[in-house]
Amino acid sequence: MCTSINKNGCDKNMPTPRLIHVNQIDKDSIEKAFDLNKRTEKIITFIYPSITEGAIGSFYKFPFNGEIKRIDAYCVDSSVVDTIFTVEKVSEEDFKAYMKMTEGTLSNPVDKTETDGTKQKVTSDKMKMKLSISPWRTILSKDVIIPKEQNFQDDTYSIQDKIVKENDLFRIDFKSCTPKDLSLLSKMAYNLTIQIVIQTDDNY
Repeated sequence: MCTSINKNGCDKNMPTPRLIHVNQIDKDSIEKAFDLNKRTEKIITFIYPSITEGAIGSFYKFPFNGEIKRIDAYCVDSSVVDTIFTVEKVSEEDFKAYMKMTEGTLSNPVDKTETDGTKQKVTSDKMKMKLSISPWRTILSKDVIIPKEQNFQDDTYSIQDKIVKENDLFRIDFKSCTPKDLSLLSKMAYNLTIQIVIQTDDNY
């Protein structure tokens, strides 16, 4: 009779199995395999088939707290002039308050005549819009520039406001992109991509 076999049918001389603790698996295996620390970078991407000067297109709401690490900008078709833009930010609360304050002044401006004693003065809902101060603020102390005849930004930009709070909104404001010679409009930057890279505390 073989005495090296226990009642469970296992060889008594085999080493006892050890359970690896779950925390050890997470730290030693998963983190090495997936490098979770790198997954904390999130990217806001704006894509413009064509551009014009001013704040164009939609805005993006970022749902995390974080810190802006860098801005990447590149175009498929380079321009005959420098393409210059800034990145603007506003909190969701300030944006909603601003929209409520200016509600109705964008779509239906109506001139009104008011009597002030013996004098008459003409006011307009447009004035309310002009007097209201936009809450959008640039996050840059130096604008982003894609030099003429180049496809990538020159990295001379500077970020002055790196902190991002949950639900902050972002938009792009093009400061300059139009050639003085309007016959060269077809040679502006086209198929432009702008990415804002943000480091967050969230790994997913």
